[in-house]
Amino acid sequence: MTWFTASCKAELLKMRRSKTFWITLLAAVFVPLMMGLLMYVSKSPDYARKMGLIGTKAQLVGRVDWRTYLNFLSQAVSIGGMFLFGFVVSWIFGREYSDRTFKDLIALPAPRPTVVWSKFAATALWCILLTLLIIVFGLLIGFCIVIPGWSPGIAAQGLLILLVSGILTILVSFPVAFFASAGGGYMAPMAFVVLTIVLAQVAGALGWGAYFPWAVPALYTGAAGVINLGFASYAVLLLASAAGMSGTLLWWRYADHK
Repeated sequence: MTWFTASCKAELLKMRRSKTFWITLLAAVFVPLMMGLLMYVSKSPDYARKMGLIGTKAQLVGRVDWRTYLNFLSQAVSIGGMFLFGFVVSWIFGREYSDRTFKDLIALPAPRPTVVWSKFAATALWCILLTLLIIVFGLLIGFCIVIPGWSPGIAAQGLLILLVSGILTILVSFPVAFFASAGGGYMAPMAFVVLTIVLAQVAGALGWGAYFPWAVPALYTGAAGVINLGFASYAVLLLASAAGMSGTLLWWRYADHK
């Protein structure tokens, strides 16, 4: 068994036994539940009026069909996923400091980069699982409330956008690991997550969202209308993700860990 395999198994074991893992699963299920509630209320104008504030917001949905529903799910993943996936990254890297296990971890004979890569692998697996859970429950809820307009073509296109937006959001969440490591806990990375969400909104409003990595996933879903993202948008996102991962690796390898 290689060090990477052993380290991955350890990370997956910590993930499975953590209450945080199950809490994030519930949070992922909550996303399609809310989207399904809005679509269900939108189908019944009289019922929407009785629902008060929820009904008012549901009326803003517009068309009630599978295309709209899947698009809203994609936007929820690209925007809400920034916080959810950022929290996952923050927990996986920051808990070593809060639990005071960091020094024990780096004292192991395993190469430090191997430990970091295993954490990134666990992060990616965890976040992909959350994305797939949203997709599965989204489909189940959509069929349960009988959303009209289903077709294999619309479903394939909507699910592809949802999956790609989830992957883009996961990639752009990797830099959170550097702040969790350098900050030595949860506060710095979560502050970074909130800052990037705010700056993504500002960049989008100013028309610079296509070149701000943390705004690209939402723009890809069409949250700000039809915007053609070019090569530069995806390149900036990948560079930001790579920079965050590289910074984390360098920190774990060369920083003075006292």
